[in-house]
Amino acid sequence: MKPGLQSAFGHTHVGQRRESNQDSYLCLRLLAGEVDGYLLAVADGMGGHVGGDIASEIAITALRDRVTRIPTRDDPSPETLSGLLAEAFQEANARIFARAQDDTSLHGMGTTMVASLTVGRRTQVANVGDSRAYLVNADGIQQSTVDHTWEAVELERGELTAEDIAQSPFHGMITRSLGPQPEIDVDTFDLELAGGDYLLLCSDGVYRELRESQMHEVVVTVGDPERCCRRLVDLANEAGAADNVTCVVGGPAGEFATRDARADTVRVAVVRPVGGSASTDR
Repeated sequence: MKPGLQSAFGHTHVGQRRESNQDSYLCLRLLAGEVDGYLLAVADGMGGHVGGDIASEIAITALRDRVTRIPTRDDPSPETLSGLLAEAFQEANARIFARAQDDTSLHGMGTTMVASLTVGRRTQVANVGDSRAYLVNADGIQQSTVDHTWEAVELERGELTAEDIAQSPFHGMITRSLGPQPEIDVDTFDLELAGGDYLLLCSDGVYRELRESQMHEVVVTVGDPERCCRRLVDLANEAGAADNVTCVVGGPAGEFATRDARADTVRVAVVRPVGGSASTDR
């Protein structure tokens, strides 16, 4: 089976308890000369904060604007790809922070974001906050990112029990996000995809409702990225979906969707960067 990604799909839902959807996502195929890649992302506007939906949309737009200027002459190195993602995250942070400075009603707005950029079998992943990326294959499911949360810090320290953490008023507190501060640290990770590997990017509305074993079973048994996404969202909703539910799946199977539909279905496109700008086929 050919390594890398040959298809991708994204899906989002407001969930069962929220009145609005503050998640945004991106699912792009990049075609430029010798470059054939995929840019996937999920951004989760900070729940309960004004402007969360605006922040997540700004983040996704900034990511798309920057990464669609991918170099086209030669195959980009892993360092080039990770640098490109890091620059895009910094640009997203700057745009959100500037927007909040211009509009005091949006002061403090922020969002998490996780993104992957795949060219061939090489994938670079970046994240800020607690939206996650997973590498999934027949052998199992492995989280490829590190959560920026109080919970993750305490679990790493090992000084509190899981029950203590769950009962703490700080449970679920995000320690790093895009927007509230003028500067941000971005984590990047290098992955190499083998044939049959899938990438799953999702907001916490997915992984807090489903066990990793459930997520793994859906991906490896369903296979097609579109049906995977729809099934994961359905299962999260069946479990109660206390938050917005969003996921993007890239994999070796299925047809790449190019339709632009309602906000609660798929938003995808094929992009051909030319001379630093991008044109979009829908």
